[in-house]
Amino acid sequence: MPLGDQEEALKQSDQETFDLEKAVSTQVAHVYNRIYPGVVFDLSVPKEQLPVHGDPNRICQLLDKLIENAIDFKTPNTPIVIRLAKSDYNAVMSVVNEGPLLEENMEKQIFNLMVSGRKRRGASPHMGLGLYVVRVIAEFHQGRVQAANRSDGVPGVDFTIS
Repeated sequence: MPLGDQEEALKQSDQETFDLEKAVSTQVAHVYNRIYPGVVFDLSVPKEQLPVHGDPNRICQLLDKLIENAIDFKTPNTPIVIRLAKSDYNAVMSVVNEGPLLEENMEKQIFNLMVSGRKRRGASPHMGLGLYVVRVIAEFHQGRVQAANRSDGVPGVDFTIS
């Protein structure tokens, strides 16, 4: 789907109030654990429901892109951490991996169209669309997405959507 069509499709999407904790927990248990059997997902969720208004399918698409990215860059035999929390009136979702750090100034550019932090593998370059799609979906839901090197002393990257 061309990018303009992707953005137009968002305008047509069905929005509803749904429990983000349930949607993410279901996605991890029934999708990621099956298609990524060698990857450990460390899921941390609040005890209470986390209602958000939006398109649950698009939020799952956003999460899919973040998970694919985290797996591509993670150090072997390390988990992907997925955290959900409530901050004031916002839901906050983080996807964290252990692996290489973002290059300097990349945290501001990585969500732009056709930007990739991947080193060229093989004959064709990486197109840099996945994190752009994450940004478009987050902004459609009146959210924002950030990327930063982990602050806990472990090399890796923390992607946070609020």
